[in-house]
Amino acid sequence: MKLKTIRSIRVVKIIQSLLSFSSVYLLIKGPKYVFLIPLLFGFLLELILPKEYGGGIFKNKKNVFIHSDKIWIEPLIGIILLIIFIIFSTI
Repeated sequence: MKLKTIRSIRVVKIIQSLLSFSSVYLLIKGPKYVFLIPLLFGFLLELILPKEYGGGIFKNKKNVFIHSDKIWIEPLIGIILLIIFIIFSTI
């Protein structure tokens, strides 16, 4: 089942980012190997996304949230937010 509408693709991307943040939090604060569970569910959600909206960096990728021709903008924002989250969760 592949998603067709932009709204549903945005919801899946938001859920994936929340699962990534919870995985990092569990890596820092939780027991051993529990962080793999949300990470696995995030990768499984990637399977229902169309290829042009999926993860990775490749040519002709479409951004979901930002209207820009540069394909590295959305992953860069995600990485910056992840670093900020890591800093605040270690305090």
